[in-house]
Amino acid sequence: MLKNPFSWGAVLLGGVGVLFVLWAIVAPNVAGSVLIAAVACFAVAGLIWVMAERLGRFTYRGGKVLKKGIKAEGRVTAIDEADVVINANPVMQVDLTVHQHNKEPFDTTVRQMVPKARATDVKVGAALPVRIDIGDRRRVIIDFDSL
Repeated sequence: MLKNPFSWGAVLLGGVGVLFVLWAIVAPNVAGSVLIAAVACFAVAGLIWVMAERLGRFTYRGGKVLKKGIKAEGRVTAIDEADVVINANPVMQVDLTVHQHNKEPFDTTVRQMVPKARATDVKVGAALPVRIDIGDRRRVIIDFDSL
């Protein structure tokens, strides 16, 4: 089963490569250049497929935690603003103490892009809504949509 959009992109690009091969069979006069395009499609699709697990873990799994994760509250204990900015939104490393209903609080670190409009909400001592991954309790994502 394909678990993330990157895998689907690899499959789609591989399908385009198959179409190029079929084109080369039907039109032998352009077979050389079309087969080169097919090989390029297969090579890029292979690279995307190999990287899909790593890339998908960063983007797709984070979205899954936001949808299905356990709601909790995180108290900010420290902030480290990284030098990375994505579409004018800073990426921050935030240390949190997570308080979950009927469980012991635990400390974790979240490295996440913070929407520019919400950057002022992330400060030491602030309580932020978070989602906890069902499979890995230490994996936490700040739920900025719930602020």
